[in-house]
Amino acid sequence: MPTTTKPRRLSLTTEADSDVVVRVLILLRRRGCRIVSVNFRCGDRHGPGSFDVSVEAPGRIERSLESWLEGLVDVRSVESA
Repeated sequence: MPTTTKPRRLSLTTEADSDVVVRVLILLRRRGCRIVSVNFRCGDRHGPGSFDVSVEAPGRIERSLESWLEGLVDVRSVESA
């Protein structure tokens, strides 16, 4: 099993489409991350959605997570929280 670091919390701003949840979780699992917690609020006409996820990521990919997530459809921004 790959070496992991302590859980890392990422906060994403998303578009209204709830398919973004599936895209984010699939990307994280394919990269070998262990998903610790997820909190999602779908965007609507009043504002963008939000998606907080805590993961344990293998050290070899930890630096790349934010840029990979920002490249997904319907993800507006990613911040380490």
